[in-house]
Amino acid sequence: MSLDALVTELTETGLDSLNTDKLQELKRICKKNDGIHIVGAFKVLLNALSKEHAQIRISSLQALNELFRRSHRFRLLVIAELPQILALVFGAYQRPLPRPQEYTAKLKMLAAESMYAWVERYGAAYQRLVVGFRFLRYVERVDFRAAARAFKRNDPVQIERLRAINIENRNEYMLRSLLAIRADFLAMLPGIEEALWMLDGCFAILIPDIADLFADPGHSYAEDNDADIDEIMAVMAVNRHAVDIDVNPGRILETEEDNGNAAVYDVIRDYLRLCVTKYEPQLRVWTERLTRLDSIIDPELSTLLESVRRLSSRVVDVVPKCADLGVDLSFLQKDSGGLCDDKSEDEFEDVPADFHKTRNTSGKRPALSESSGAPRHKRHTVFSLLGEPGLESDPTYIRPELLRNLQSQTTSQADASDTTLGNSVEDRLRQTAPVVEYGPDLMYWGQDTVDANTSGLEIRHRFLGSAREEATLSGKAADSLRKRAVYYSDAVAGANGTEFGERREIKACRAPLKGGRLCPRRDLLKCPLHGPIVDRDEAGRPQGGFIAEDNPPPADSAPRQSTVATAEAVSEVEWRDWEALVNQKNPPLPQQKRAKKKEPAAVKSALSQAPSLGISTALAKHKLLELIDTDHALIVVPFHLDWRASSLRVLLGASSTVALLLAVNGAYVLAKGQPLQSRGIASIVEAGFILLSMLGAAWVLARESRLEAHELDKRLGAVAGEIREWTGTYADLRTPQLPTVTTYMALRDGVWRDVPTLLLVKDDVIALGYGEAAPCEVALRTSELSELVLTRGQALTPESMRSWLGQECRLWDPQTTGHHAMAGRVLFLVLDTPLKSHLQQIARHHQRTDKSVLQNQICVVVRLVMLRILPAVALVAVVANAVIYGVVDVGQRSQRHMAVEAVVGKTAYVLFPFACTALWPVYWIAVRIFTNACEVVLFDTLQRSKTEYEDMEDIDEFDVEALPPTKDITVGIGAILERMRWLWMNCDYRNLSRSSNLSETLGNITVICSIDKEGTIAEPFCTPEQIVVPDADEEDYAILDLAEQQTGADLRTFIIDEGWEKYLPSLRPLGLNCGLNTLAHRVGRLRIDTTHKRHNCMRQRGKILSSQDTCLCKISRAIGFTNDDLSRFRMLKEVDVFAPFHKATELLNRKDICCAASFTSAVFQAEDGPGRLQMLTDGNVELVLGMCLDYFDGSGIRPLSDRTMAMYYGLYLNALQQDLQCLAFAYRPLSLDTRGLKWPGWGSAEQSGQSLYVDIAPESPVDEPPRQFVAVVQKPSEPAEGKDAGRSDADEGDALADQGSVVDLPEHLTEAARLGLLRSKRKFSQPAAVSDRDDGGLDYTSSDLRQFATEQAFLRDAVTEQIFLGLVTFAYDPKVDVCDFVEDLSIAGIRFVYFSKAKGRQSKSFAERLGLETDWNTCILLSSVADSSYDDIVDDGYVEDHDIKAQLPRGIESIRSHLKEVDDIPLQISLFAECTPDSTREMINIFQENGDIVCCIGSALKDANTLTFAAADLAVGIEPIPHFNWIAHGSTQMAEATRSAALSGHDVANDGSISTSGALVTQYALGAALTCIPCPLFLQHDTSLYTLMQVISEARRLVGCIQQSAALLVASCLALVLINLVSALCLLPPALTGFMLLWVLWIVVPLLGTALLFVPHDENIMSTMPLKNQDHVSDMSRFAVYALIRMLPPIVLTILVYVTALEKLLADVAHLGRLASVFGRADWLALDSEQQWALLAAQTFAMVAFVFHVVCVSSTLMYRTRSCLEFVPFRNIAWIVASALCLLLTFAFAALLLAFGEARIGRVAWYTYLIAFAGPLALLPLQDMCKLHDKKCWTRLQKLAKLEFKTKLGQHSPL
Repeated sequence: MSLDALVTELTETGLDSLNTDKLQELKRICKKNDGIHIVGAFKVLLNALSKEHAQIRISSLQALNELFRRSHRFRLLVIAELPQILALVFGAYQRPLPRPQEYTAKLKMLAAESMYAWVERYGAAYQRLVVGFRFLRYVERVDFRAAARAFKRNDPVQIERLRAINIENRNEYMLRSLLAIRADFLAMLPGIEEALWMLDGCFAILIPDIADLFADPGHSYAEDNDADIDEIMAVMAVNRHAVDIDVNPGRILETEEDNGNAAVYDVIRDYLRLCVTKYEPQLRVWTERLTRLDSIIDPELSTLLESVRRLSSRVVDVVPKCADLGVDLSFLQKDSGGLCDDKSEDEFEDVPADFHKTRNTSGKRPALSESSGAPRHKRHTVFSLLGEPGLESDPTYIRPELLRNLQSQTTSQADASDTTLGNSVEDRLRQTAPVVEYGPDLMYWGQDTVDANTSGLEIRHRFLGSAREEATLSGKAADSLRKRAVYYSDAVAGANGTEFGERREIKACRAPLKGGRLCPRRDLLKCPLHGPIVDRDEAGRPQGGFIAEDNPPPADSAPRQSTVATAEAVSEVEWRDWEALVNQKNPPLPQQKRAKKKEPAAVKSALSQAPSLGISTALAKHKLLELIDTDHALIVVPFHLDWRASSLRVLLGASSTVALLLAVNGAYVLAKGQPLQSRGIASIVEAGFILLSMLGAAWVLARESRLEAHELDKRLGAVAGEIREWTGTYADLRTPQLPTVTTYMALRDGVWRDVPTLLLVKDDVIALGYGEAAPCEVALRTSELSELVLTRGQALTPESMRSWLGQECRLWDPQTTGHHAMAGRVLFLVLDTPLKSHLQQIARHHQRTDKSVLQNQICVVVRLVMLRILPAVALVAVVANAVIYGVVDVGQRSQRHMAVEAVVGKTAYVLFPFACTALWPVYWIAVRIFTNACEVVLFDTLQRSKTEYEDMEDIDEFDVEALPPTKDITVGIGAILERMRWLWMNCDYRNLSRSSNLSETLGNITVICSIDKEGTIAEPFCTPEQIVVPDADEEDYAILDLAEQQTGADLRTFIIDEGWEKYLPSLRPLGLNCGLNTLAHRVGRLRIDTTHKRHNCMRQRGKILSSQDTCLCKISRAIGFTNDDLSRFRMLKEVDVFAPFHKATELLNRKDICCAASFTSAVFQAEDGPGRLQMLTDGNVELVLGMCLDYFDGSGIRPLSDRTMAMYYGLYLNALQQDLQCLAFAYRPLSLDTRGLKWPGWGSAEQSGQSLYVDIAPESPVDEPPRQFVAVVQKPSEPAEGKDAGRSDADEGDALADQGSVVDLPEHLTEAARLGLLRSKRKFSQPAAVSDRDDGGLDYTSSDLRQFATEQAFLRDAVTEQIFLGLVTFAYDPKVDVCDFVEDLSIAGIRFVYFSKAKGRQSKSFAERLGLETDWNTCILLSSVADSSYDDIVDDGYVEDHDIKAQLPRGIESIRSHLKEVDDIPLQISLFAECTPDSTREMINIFQENGDIVCCIGSALKDANTLTFAAADLAVGIEPIPHFNWIAHGSTQMAEATRSAALSGHDVANDGSISTSGALVTQYALGAALTCIPCPLFLQHDTSLYTLMQVISEARRLVGCIQQSAALLVASCLALVLINLVSALCLLPPALTGFMLLWVLWIVVPLLGTALLFVPHDENIMSTMPLKNQDHVSDMSRFAVYALIRMLPPIVLTILVYVTALEKLLADVAHLGRLASVFGRADWLALDSEQQWALLAAQTFAMVAFVFHVVCVSSTLMYRTRSCLEFVPFRNIAWIVASALCLLLTFAFAALLLAFGEARIGRVAWYTYLIAFAGPLALLPLQDMCKLHDKKCWTRLQKLAKLEFKTKLGQHSPL
């Protein structure tokens, strides 16, 4: 078959896939001759692709794709004809695609997928593919996101990578678990072994070994390896005591506790308690966890498991041994209930109970006889008999005689010294010297040999050991005898010099523990866990504690004193003075108090002695805690339930009325009934139940209201606890300076730290750079200029500093205070604590009482039932019962005594179901807590999970309605119930689930707004986008695009333009600049795996752009530089140049870029010689261009003319307009005469790398002497047209640069100005002829260098005359999955809104990267025209032509009027520009006023976001920077602790809340906690936003389940009302008694409603439109009809069962027609027992029938619109269990009611059972009929909602 015919048959089949056989035949033909047949196949396929039929093109493209992947020659042919192919398959170049229309879309999807796969696999080798891809993406606007997901899902490399990552994550998790277990095991192993060893020793004491008792006397049993201990014990075995041994084997186990072995039993009990309560459970947990680990992760796993099992077996065996010994084990049961989770409490020793009894009011030490009992002495570790009461009277004990002699000698010597030396200092020192009593150490002191056994007897004892044959001890053992263990004695030296003075009490620590107890430790001065011992109240709060400075005074602060003088001063200090000093030095932390106390005098003295600059961290903590504990306003959130609501009052009134009616009816029936009527007692009991339910519900609601009101206050208290436990650990900011991270350089503990705004306190010293806004009211740090103050939000500008610079006092300059590293900043003193106003604003703004959509829906239904249905039913019941009583009872029977029961009783039972609803608020609260627990646990699990979000396998990527990806995780019911228990018992300060209506708000979110960019929805690092270098061929510039690609484990940066290698001569110097000047090679290598900061000092000098703080070594690597290339250079100097008074700074300020123009220059020396220096520069474009005279184009150095300068300046202006940052690069070769260098660091390698600060100004002529900063600003000079020129440049830069023309230059950038600056330099002021100069061509000779007074002056001159290299632009890229997240939100009916503070054009640039609409009518400016500071506004601020196609409001104040008078465009767009925090909050309020539920996401480290968080319905704080708790300035121990915490799996706030428990807390975590006080949820930096999407999906499911459950409750209540009402109208007693109604409405229906909460997830739930918070249940009549139809069968069938059963059970009723006439006219107060039991049996049958039908109805309420055939109810396991339980309990309840009755149940007819249990045959069709009709209405409403969501009124219409 020919090639043409084969291709025709292959492509014209009309099938979606190619014929496999034909495709194989085509491949075989192409393999025959690759050169000829490949070309022929390509031509034939291209011809087929050109046919005007979409299906043929699809087949042709599929065949083209198959050959493209298999042949290099074929790929070259495709790339050569790529423009034509793109036009045929994409419709590029405005070429329409052929029909059929439905296949046209498939063709574009297939083409996008193929193109993306080609670029991903072959883009690196074929650059034209990348160019075509970029053309399609940016010019033709082809969306490749779906293609990217399809490639990721189908690419085998990606699949294998994900599989490997999953396996690696699993192994890493198991390895971390193993390491944690091993570390814990090794830490606890000594304690376990010690406990077992002690227990074995105690067992051996109580039960001696038979072998020891009958051992050979001549045999030695000394088996201890420690010979020294044996020898010491042998010394102690002197034969002073008689030992009697009863060798009777029969009595070995007969042990009882007595005075002799009480100590042994105490030890057994102590260690047994430790083994049973601590070691055995822990060993069991370790065993279970180790058995679940794979042995492949570590070969030592089996060994560790065996060790754990062996120890566990030994610990378990201890308990029966103790039981055999008669040890009372009851104490274990007592201890089991009181165990505390706080592990630190287990380490405390119990204080004896009789400790306080030994106290003597006289203050003196009591004698032994005066005490209540003999004190228990602590035995010496070696001399066990030391301290025994009878030891002093032992004649063999040598201590008394020696001690008496020693005391007499000491007294005589003291008297002699007093007489001889008089009042000398030595005498006073000798008097205060301690007296050491005589002991064994002094006895054996100086003796070379010590006898071991002087008695001559052979001593052998199993406890004391045995004596050696040698008579002397070894040297080591003798040395141990000469040592003394000193124990603290509670007596101090008396004033009169006696040994025992006044007894001193050892105070208990009594610091509060986490378990609620107080610390029982008794230490002399300081508790090792809680600090100094201070006086505390009953709650453990310190009395009058304070925080003093931790910084000791400098060593040279006071003159040094002599040793004798110091000793003399010490001798005059009493002990109480020492105690006061210790308490002052180590004060306790203050606890929470509401009453502000007067500051102690010690605090004032400590503050007066504080350092002159900065404060300590301890003092800052004290001020913050004092503010939180005493000064802040109480933050109370009102309860969402309105106690004054009319419906609630009606409910309470109705319940009370029903209870009263029941009590009256019961009392009357009991009084008048003959014989006794049991229903009277039942009525009274039922009334009691109603009253108890009302009281219980009121208590629960009051408690819930209290817990909800104080959630924010409790959270603030928890944050205060975190601050109190903060150890003062500071982390380094590992990202560039971001606007979303408001931190300031503050001096803490003598070190400059990054401190968040809310952690600053009064008297802090901060260093502000130009452009930084003040965090609060701050003053210039100088006493003479104290009136110069910046208010909160006011930026430090050069204009504000001009009047301050000339002052003589320069305390504001960091260099004058010794902090040269902060040169360039300005020191300010904080005058107020920002947290104070922050908390006050939260208390004012967080007072919202908005109800959720679900709560409003329930309120509408409750108002309908209570205000309309209940009064109507009550009226009908009262009138009907009164008429029946008047007509039947009085008129026909004259039974006037039945009035109470006939009117009051029957009416009460008709209204009884309404009274039962008094307990439903408790059920509502329980359900609400359960749903909140589900959301919180799911959110925590998603954050902890490290797997990626993936689409489901059956999802079509080309479907625009495809559902968002999810994580396949399982949440255990145990975790949910545990969190539910915690939420029920505690105030939820972690997630604020009550005050935020967490689950209900998440389920109805309609708007998600982002108020920040950097670090939240965008990466914290800006990435390089383009490189601009001069082009030597065309005398123009070349723009090269950069892109990142994953290469193995690294993210590599590539230049993607084809043929970029020809620009390598121009790129090399720029790449060398990027590699060297960013100083990345200092850390040892070019880091290309992750983006990172530079390692220079620019950010310490002032505020800079984030691009200036981002390392550019990736660009250097992309150009081709390696570590070896960079290692040949050594940096000599780093020059940080700032120009706050330059014209470039003015342009930045006009562009809303608040920072000073700056650049950094680094001087490097190559290996070739010391004279060859290179100065490499990068920084602000305008400033760098002003320093350049030439530029390098790759072939040579050319003059930088005005035209060339204007060309690059126009590019710079265009970059600013497009929300890009731009850096300029330049260099200058320096040749110096090193003999003239007088500054360090230019020659030796040890002093190189120094950073210097230099300020410059273009107005300052260089030929004048180098002037100071003050002199520069005293004579400002501006060009005549500088201001106007700069403004026109900013306005016209974009358009002119796009047209390839140039712009007018500012005067300071013209060639004349730059050359004039050059000519004014000192070294050219008196130029000499070149022939006369003998400097060897040096730039700076020795004489030139000597003219500069300072090194800064020389560098200020050296940074000029540079050579321009090029530009690099930077942009913020959205985070991973953010663009897909924004797209999937629209599918779910949620609008994503971005509030940008930038101008409209810049905001649109970033919005386009997010995937938002950026055409006309899509952006609104919220700034007012009068308040706008932008220069390029025209009329209302919309500068682009297409922006004024429709009328748009300008300013936040115009939004409401526009919505009312024009259209709803402000509610339909997704982009707002020029936003401030106030306008953002106001716009959120406007969204809420129009029914939107707003979720706000923003930075957790921007304090201005707090009030915006409080204004939204739900707020989510996001970490803007990674590694909140990354310790950089901490000690080595801190770093090790951080790594160990990471290995053990401890994360920070990984539960979705602002909590830092279990981790090393840094200032960033505390600042985020204070900022996110109103935030219920908290996202970590690396957590995907799809976590929020999945949580919303679960919340929607739960809200739908609650709605169905509420419908079941309301319908069941109304059905029971109608059943009893119909019974009353039929002249019959109530069909259901009060107990039965309580059973159904309190047990059965809530249980079934709870089971509906476990309905499986609906896969289409995230494609439905959420309801707005307005017009709730607008079609109430339709739902009322549904409820009536669906509950009509249970009502009718229940009444029929009741009537038929009663008719058969009553003997005097002949047939059913006689029931009303016979029983209805009977005297109910005279019913006999048989009639009463018959009535009760009939009511029981009715109850069982109704419960059965309610169970059947609940099976149809799983989903609102899905029939029982679509979803089988038996898939809900919880419903199966609940239904079975309800039926079983109901049958049991019925059997209990009928067990003792006299009714004959056998009389009940068979059709009664048929009616009762065959009802579902008629019930289920009616349910599905209602669902079908509801589905039609619901679908129509969904379509209307989607149409409204996607339509913007006036979007494409003119004004």
